[in-house]
Amino acid sequence: MNEEERLQELLDYKILDTEPDADLNELLEIALAICDTPISAISFIDDKRQWF
Repeated sequence: MNEEERLQELLDYKILDTEPDADLNELLEIALAICDTPISAISFIDDKRQWF
């Protein structure tokens, strides 16, 4: 996959600039438990910024 395709897929998900998502928060909770860490994050990177 090239960068243009990656960016288009990210835009197609329509996840940027949205409210918190319960499913993504559940994935973060799973990551916390598996990795035994105090914090976890999902980051989306478009052509101009990084969104958490």
